Amino acid sequence: IFRQISSKSMDAITHHLPMLSMQDSSDSTVDNDISMSDISNLSSDPEASAEVAASLSRQGKQLLRAGQYEQSLHCFLQVLPQQREIYGTRHPSVAATLNNMGVAYKYMAQQYGQEYERKALSSFEEALCIFQECLGPDHPVTAKTVHNLWQLMQRISKQKAERGIYVSRDTRAILTARSA
Repeated sequence: IFRQISSKSMDAITHHLPMLSMQDSSDSTVDNDISMSDISNLSSDPEASAEVAASLSRQGKQLLRAGQYEQSLHCFLQVLPQQREIYGTRHPSVAATLNNMGVAYKYMAQQYGQEYERKALSSFEEALCIFQECLGPDHPVTAKTVHNLWQLMQRISKQKAERGIYVSRDTRAILTARSA
């Protein structure tokens, strides 16, 4: 699974390691989901369709926080094409939805397996790429997605190690640097 992650995403994780090291990695209940208020000042589209998309996104976020991952994912999958049409594909609102989808997929992977881990990684990585382009690598919203990607990679690495599956030295170094 780690081979799917781009070097740009790995660089972002490495860049944010000092900040990540100050956070408690054992607290897996802390997810860095992204609300529309985190990026609301970045959008000025007054169309009614944008309000509908924002409402659906808020609903998905509430369901995500309530632990109703499948229902939240359904909302995010509905709103994502709308956001892409309204804002374009490289907008922070699109990235926020992708990040939140990644959080839902991450939890669903615990029940449904590796395919959802891949979807979570893909969602986090696409969100990260957009946030880096739009907001820069040091923006707090970008850092939330970096943290989510790092946390998922750490969990996958641990699972692989428990099953005796090889994890590259470079990947292990990045994922364990925080605990050093």
